[in-house]
Amino acid sequence: MTERLAPLSEPLEFARNPSTGRVHIMRWCPRDEGPSFAALTLSVHIRVLCGVDLWGAPYVAGDGFADDDLCIACVRALGDQQWRAFHVGNRGPS
Repeated sequence: MTERLAPLSEPLEFARNPSTGRVHIMRWCPRDEGPSFAALTLSVHIRVLCGVDLWGAPYVAGDGFADDDLCIACVRALGDQQWRAFHVGNRGPS
């Protein structure tokens, strides 16, 4: 599966790895292709930009973590859109 970035018109969505505490950027899925990431349950396999397999990772609101919590590999996967991962105002609604 190729990496999917949310279009600039869509907020990024995040999940916290329950083992490490790192916050990963979730792959974007158009609403007609899958459930809202905010509605995911603990038994769902979550796909993130860096490719780490997360099972049971809780959704994290854009204002629910510090910049230092972000997975560096996920941020790098954003390419020229890395700025979107930093600063609460760029992360989308909380």
